[in-house]
Amino acid sequence: MGVDRRENRRAGQGPSPRITQTTITHTAITHTAPLALVVDESPAARDRAALLLAETDLDPITCASGEAAVAVLRRCGDDVALVLTGASLSGVMDGPRLARAVGRHWPGIHLVVGRDEACTLPPEAVRLHRPWLPLDLLVQAHRAARAARGRSRSRIPRDRLSVRVVA
Repeated sequence: MGVDRRENRRAGQGPSPRITQTTITHTAITHTAPLALVVDESPAARDRAALLLAETDLDPITCASGEAAVAVLRRCGDDVALVLTGASLSGVMDGPRLARAVGRHWPGIHLVVGRDEACTLPPEAVRLHRPWLPLDLLVQAHRAARAARGRSRSRIPRDRLSVRVVA
């Protein structure tokens, strides 16, 4: 993990205690299950969805903006099984724009968009009415986890496959 540390001293106080400012520039994401990326501007909606998804086969990660979600996807997009996003997000990128980026750059990810209004989405995106109902989220999480298990089996490199012929 890269950490940027800057020391600040108070002027005119001689050897005062040092104040260290720490900024995390790289955070390790560790997980054992496929990931669910929950992107919403509302902290309460993100927390509710993450708590529910934590009870499934998916490990949730939450983001408030589309830009943060894209950063997570760039780092571990192969491990993300589900992107759940609202239509309006913090930052410049809104939910439909994020959905189009996911559909274009990470086509294997199960995409669920909270629909508040009519918008252009990729054809593979699932639209859910807001507020998200727990059963709807569980069904989508199950579909995403099942698809991720299928993808992980097909990602085994050919040099690691061994075929044994029994005569």
